[in-house]
Amino acid sequence: MEHAFSKVNTALVSMSVGIAISFTCLALLFSNYGDAASTDARNVQFTVLDLSIAIWESGYCYYIWLRSQGILQRQNQIVYHLFLVLRVSNPIVFVIQAASGIYSTFVNTDSASNLHNYIGFAASVAIIIFDTALLASFIQYLYQNRGSLDPANSESETEYLNMVEVTTKMSIISSYGIVGSIPWMPIPFLLIIGENE
Repeated sequence: MEHAFSKVNTALVSMSVGIAISFTCLALLFSNYGDAASTDARNVQFTVLDLSIAIWESGYCYYIWLRSQGILQRQNQIVYHLFLVLRVSNPIVFVIQAASGIYSTFVNTDSASNLHNYIGFAASVAIIIFDTALLASFIQYLYQNRGSLDPANSESETEYLNMVEVTTKMSIISSYGIVGSIPWMPIPFLLIIGENE
C-alpha cells in the first residue's frame, strides 16, 4: 500500500488530475462560448482552469525531478543542487501564474491579460528549459557510461557486480527518461500558443 502513495505516483496523479480538470474546464468554456448570461460561471471556470494548469505544471516538474535526481547526483553535485533549487522554486512560478490568471479573469483589463500572458509564457519556457536540461543529463549519462564497465576498475568481484548493477539500473532509468520526456514536451509549447490566442 505504501507504493500506491509513493512520490512518483503522487506526481503522476497530480498531473492526471490537473490535465483532466483543465480539459473539463476547456470543454465547459467552449460549450458556453458566447453565452452572456454565464459570465460568473465562465469566471469560475477560468479560475479553476488556471489552478488546474498550475497543478499539472507543478506535478510534471516534480515528476521529472524524481525521475532525474539519481542521475544528476551521480554526475555533478553542483548541477544537482542548482536543479534542486529550481525544482523547489518551480511551484512558486506556477502559483504566480495562476494568481495572475485569476486576477486577469476578474479585473478583465488588457494590461492584466497581457501580464498573465507574459507570466504564462515565462512559466512554459521554464518547464521547457527544465525538462530539456534534465533530458540532456540522461543523454550525457548514457554517453559517458557506454562501455565503462571494465573489471580492471574495481578491486573485487563484488564491487564489480555492484558497479554493473548500478550502471545498468541508471542506464535503464536514463533510456526510459528520454522516451518518457518526448510525449510531454509539446504540452508547454501548446500552453505558449494558447496564451497568445
